[in-house]
Amino acid sequence: METADRVLTALQALTELQEETPERVFSLRVLGHSKAWAAIAQRVLRIVRDFHGGWGLEEAREVWAEFGLVANPQHIFVHGNLTLQVAGGIVETRLFQPDLGLSAQLIQNMQVLDVQADFLITIENLTSFYQFIRKHPGQYVVVYLGGYHNRLRREFLQKIQRCLLEQGREIPCYHWGDIDYGGFDIFRHLAEHSLLPLNPYLMDSETLLRHRHLALAISDAYARRLAGLLDKPGFEAFREVIEVMLRERIRLEQESVEVILNLPFGEDLVF
Repeated sequence: METADRVLTALQALTELQEETPERVFSLRVLGHSKAWAAIAQRVLRIVRDFHGGWGLEEAREVWAEFGLVANPQHIFVHGNLTLQVAGGIVETRLFQPDLGLSAQLIQNMQVLDVQADFLITIENLTSFYQFIRKHPGQYVVVYLGGYHNRLRREFLQKIQRCLLEQGREIPCYHWGDIDYGGFDIFRHLAEHSLLPLNPYLMDSETLLRHRHLALAISDAYARRLAGLLDKPGFEAFREVIEVMLRERIRLEQESVEVILNLPFGEDLVF
């Protein structure tokens, strides 16, 4: 198969993926060799970005994940009180401590019947996910999306939101991620596609400066990319913190947050 044929074949197959598929499996099934996809992935990425925009995603793995192509499938982890209907049975997530892992395939065939929570929060990093549920008791739903949030994973959040709408309820929804370029971009993409009325949590200038001693330095090239977000739609909530980051030349990983912090939902979170 010539390179052009491989590229076109892969593009067509990407648009037809209905479930999360490991890259090597995709490569074998579609192109006949486990390493064939790696040889053409950059060419396919250029075409996706040129004609589709790549959803505005920066990293190639995030673009492929949006189609359902992943290095290896991972589970979504959820902590909280949800009632799920799965394969004709009822599952109460509160019975699984500290969390319950859900595959993307399971989520496709699942219904959310009830949500008992004062708020919902998605958390970008796994370490912070476990810190949160260990240190902050309460009635909430917290979700770790497995490092990225493609359309199959966002379906879980969409089903939660649909359940709330059917119940005529509305709860505060937050996303907590790194105070850096990638963290802002993840929030923007998740807010645009999850259906949830998301607000950033602990991703502001106060949090950044409170943890300045744990912050990482940024390069000139990084600062230029970061400055480019100031005028982009979808990043309005981060303009103040971006200006502080550019002035102080720092960024902050969320795992660094380790002091008593005032929560917008009325309690203190201690790391």
